[in-house]
Amino acid sequence: MEKYFDEYLKNDPAYARIKKNHPKTPEITERIKGQFLLLVKRANNLLNSEGETYYDLIFDAYKTKEAAEKAYKELMRDTEENVEFTIENKLLKISSLVRKPIIKIVRKELEIGKKYAKNKLYDVFSPTDSEG
Repeated sequence: MEKYFDEYLKNDPAYARIKKNHPKTPEITERIKGQFLLLVKRANNLLNSEGETYYDLIFDAYKTKEAAEKAYKELMRDTEENVEFTIENKLLKISSLVRKPIIKIVRKELEIGKKYAKNKLYDVFSPTDSEG
Protein backbone atom coordinates (compact mmCIF):
# COMPACT_ATOMS: atom_id res chain seq x y z
CA MET A 1 0.00 0.00 0.00
CA GLU A 2 2.86 2.42 0.78
CA LYS A 3 4.07 2.23 -2.80
CA TYR A 4 0.66 3.33 -4.11
CA PHE A 5 -0.17 5.79 -1.35
CA ASP A 6 2.52 8.30 -2.32
CA GLU A 7 1.08 8.52 -5.83
CA TYR A 8 -2.46 8.76 -4.44
CA LEU A 9 -1.40 11.54 -2.08
CA LYS A 10 0.10 13.58 -4.92
CA ASN A 11 -3.29 13.50 -6.64
CA ASP A 12 -5.56 13.82 -3.60
CA PRO A 13 -7.59 17.07 -3.81
CA ALA A 14 -7.83 17.37 -0.01
CA TYR A 15 -4.07 17.07 0.42
CA ALA A 16 -3.52 19.64 -2.33
CA ARG A 17 -5.48 22.19 -0.28
CA ILE A 18 -3.62 21.88 3.03
CA LYS A 19 -0.62 23.70 4.43
CA LYS A 20 2.32 21.33 3.97
CA ASN A 21 4.48 23.03 6.65
CA HIS A 22 1.80 22.91 9.36
CA PRO A 23 2.70 20.86 12.48
CA LYS A 24 -0.47 18.76 12.01
CA THR A 25 0.30 17.85 8.38
CA PRO A 26 1.78 14.43 9.31
CA GLU A 27 -1.39 13.61 11.25
CA ILE A 28 -3.75 14.55 8.43
CA THR A 29 -1.52 12.59 6.05
CA GLU A 30 -2.04 9.49 8.21
CA ARG A 31 -5.77 10.17 8.25
CA ILE A 32 -5.78 10.42 4.46
CA LYS A 33 -3.90 7.12 4.36
CA GLY A 34 -6.65 5.53 6.46
CA GLN A 35 -9.26 6.84 4.06
CA PHE A 36 -7.23 5.55 1.12
CA LEU A 37 -7.34 2.09 2.71
CA LEU A 38 -11.13 2.31 3.09
CA LEU A 39 -11.47 3.30 -0.57
CA VAL A 40 -9.21 0.45 -1.69
CA LYS A 41 -11.26 -2.05 0.35
CA ARG A 42 -14.48 -0.74 -1.17
CA ALA A 43 -13.07 -0.88 -4.69
CA ASN A 44 -11.80 -4.41 -4.04
CA ASN A 45 -15.27 -5.49 -2.93
CA LEU A 46 -16.76 -4.12 -6.15
CA LEU A 47 -14.05 -5.63 -8.35
CA ASN A 48 -14.72 -9.04 -6.84
CA SER A 49 -18.45 -8.74 -7.45
CA GLU A 50 -20.54 -9.75 -10.39
CA GLY A 51 -23.31 -7.86 -12.10
CA GLU A 52 -24.35 -5.92 -15.14
CA THR A 53 -24.86 -2.55 -13.44
CA TYR A 54 -23.31 -0.58 -10.61
CA TYR A 55 -26.37 -1.41 -8.50
CA ASP A 56 -25.83 -5.12 -9.21
CA LEU A 57 -22.19 -4.82 -8.13
CA ILE A 58 -23.10 -3.03 -4.89
CA PHE A 59 -25.80 -5.59 -4.15
CA ASP A 60 -23.44 -8.51 -4.83
CA ALA A 61 -20.56 -6.95 -2.89
CA TYR A 62 -22.50 -6.24 0.29
CA LYS A 63 -25.44 -8.69 0.11
CA THR A 64 -27.51 -6.75 2.67
CA LYS A 65 -28.54 -3.17 3.19
CA GLU A 66 -27.02 -3.33 6.67
CA ALA A 67 -23.59 -4.37 5.39
CA ALA A 68 -23.65 -1.66 2.73
CA GLU A 69 -24.74 0.95 5.28
CA LYS A 70 -21.94 -0.08 7.61
CA ALA A 71 -19.34 0.41 4.86
CA TYR A 72 -20.93 3.70 3.82
CA LYS A 73 -21.14 5.01 7.39
CA GLU A 74 -17.52 4.08 8.06
CA LEU A 75 -16.38 6.04 5.01
CA MET A 76 -18.63 9.02 5.81
CA ARG A 77 -17.56 9.10 9.46
CA ASP A 78 -13.92 9.04 8.40
CA THR A 79 -14.51 11.81 5.87
CA GLU A 80 -16.36 13.99 8.40
CA GLU A 81 -13.65 13.49 11.01
CA ASN A 82 -10.95 14.42 8.49
CA VAL A 83 -12.84 17.53 7.39
CA GLU A 84 -13.39 18.67 10.97
CA PHE A 85 -9.76 17.93 11.90
CA THR A 86 -8.61 20.01 8.93
CA ILE A 87 -10.93 22.89 9.85
CA GLU A 88 -10.21 22.85 13.60
CA ASN A 89 -6.45 22.83 13.05
CA LYS A 90 -6.61 25.52 10.34
CA LEU A 91 -4.86 23.31 7.82
CA LEU A 92 -6.70 24.70 4.80
CA LYS A 93 -4.81 27.06 2.52
CA ILE A 94 -7.51 29.72 2.32
CA SER A 95 -7.59 33.42 3.05
CA SER A 96 -9.16 34.48 6.32
CA LEU A 97 -11.41 36.78 4.27
CA VAL A 98 -13.27 33.82 2.76
CA ARG A 99 -12.60 31.16 5.39
CA LYS A 100 -16.08 31.11 7.00
CA PRO A 101 -18.09 30.89 3.75
CA ILE A 102 -15.78 28.23 2.34
CA ILE A 103 -16.03 26.13 5.50
CA LYS A 104 -19.82 26.47 5.35
CA ILE A 105 -19.76 25.29 1.72
CA VAL A 106 -17.49 22.33 2.54
CA ARG A 107 -19.79 21.20 5.34
CA LYS A 108 -22.89 21.62 3.15
CA GLU A 109 -21.23 19.66 0.35
CA LEU A 110 -20.51 16.84 2.79
CA GLU A 111 -24.13 16.87 3.98
CA ILE A 112 -25.43 16.72 0.40
CA GLY A 113 -23.03 13.87 -0.41
CA LYS A 114 -24.23 11.89 2.60
CA LYS A 115 -27.88 12.28 1.59
CA TYR A 116 -27.11 11.33 -2.00
CA ALA A 117 -25.22 8.18 -0.97
CA LYS A 118 -27.94 7.19 1.49
CA ASN A 119 -30.58 7.55 -1.24
CA LYS A 120 -28.50 5.46 -3.63
CA LEU A 121 -28.21 2.69 -1.01
CA TYR A 122 -31.97 2.77 -0.63
CA ASP A 123 -32.34 2.45 -4.41
CA VAL A 124 -29.99 -0.56 -4.51
CA PHE A 125 -31.60 -2.38 -1.62
CA SER A 126 -35.24 -1.43 -2.15
CA PRO A 127 -37.54 -4.49 -2.26
CA THR A 128 -38.27 -4.14 -5.98
CA ASP A 129 -34.55 -4.19 -6.88
CA SER A 130 -33.60 -7.07 -4.61
CA GLU A 131 -36.51 -9.27 -5.68
CA GLY A 132 -35.36 -8.97 -9.27
